[in-house]
Amino acid sequence: MLKIFVYGTLKRGYCNHKYLKSSQFIGKAHIKGYDLYDLIDYPAIVKCADDQRVVYGEVYQICEQMLHQIDQLEDEGDLYNRVQTIAYLDGQDILVSTYQFAQDISAYQKIGESWPQGVLPD
Repeated sequence: MLKIFVYGTLKRGYCNHKYLKSSQFIGKAHIKGYDLYDLIDYPAIVKCADDQRVVYGEVYQICEQMLHQIDQLEDEGDLYNRVQTIAYLDGQDILVSTYQFAQDISAYQKIGESWPQGVLPD
């Protein structure tokens, strides 16, 4: 089983969460060292120099088959690259996979720490 950090449309309550419905929700978490951008219909993260910048999201435990489905959804290798990073969850450091934007981000607006902009985790 693998752990995945999601920060956009795969989160609970959003349009692509259906892909994670049969997975185990581990909890709300954040990652450090990424800037978050609003691409209008969905967000993207890009690694940044400031390792104190945070992005909030959710961690799920998923199977290999589900990972391949999400890779297809995220257009892994073209629109996004799957990367490994550390998620911080209830005082624990957890190794997770997440999706980092693989295209030119310069035309998009950097936003705060969560998507949609201004909606912070509980």
